[in-house]
Amino acid sequence: MWRAVSEGQLDAALEVWSSNVTEQYRPLNSEGKVEDHLGSLGLVAREGFVYPPHVASLCPGPAGLASVEELRRICHVVATPRHRRQIC
Repeated sequence: MWRAVSEGQLDAALEVWSSNVTEQYRPLNSEGKVEDHLGSLGLVAREGFVYPPHVASLCPGPAGLASVEELRRICHVVATPRHRRQIC
């Protein structure tokens, strides 16, 4: 993405999180090839999982699907056959 911005293929990157700024960004920024207007938007980000009720029923308890380990435990049920080979 950063290279595309620096080359004019993209006019802007509208959602930039400090946790996902790649190593590609830093040299382009120091060379002046991308403008830096990073700052607080006043948002509070949350990370987690979003899933339908049938998946919630597979993970009983107050935490539900609370971790990647729990997702791995049920992946054979929720993953497609193609993805099951990759993640289960």
